[in-house]
Amino acid sequence: IKPPKKCTTFANCFQNCKKLTSIKGLDFSGVTAAYGITNTFASCPELVDCVISGTLKVLSSNFRINGCSKLTRESVVSFANAIENGGTGTYTLYFGPANLAKLTEEEKTALIAKNFVLA
Repeated sequence: IKPPKKCTTFANCFQNCKKLTSIKGLDFSGVTAAYGITNTFASCPELVDCVISGTLKVLSSNFRINGCSKLTRESVVSFANAIENGGTGTYTLYFGPANLAKLTEEEKTALIAKNFVLA
């Protein structure tokens, strides 16, 4: 699923989708707004499969998948691999303890090297 070329934000798009279980092939490459992915997946407790393609530019500390603790390792890794620091600051990625446990130390170190704090 690729957003229209003029789509610069996905902010709050799936927020509070309590029954959402699967999304595959999301491509956020065109998202450029400062809060473009703010809370996109906040409070999606049943989300299990969410595979991201392309890049996911983080431009604020409002990237949250901590409310999606049922995500598969494949899904969490797809987020980690897609994430890029789109700005000049250090941003916090709210993965949450359950999702951080699904990443290897090497995968966490790669995110930290991109100037992110993991929470």
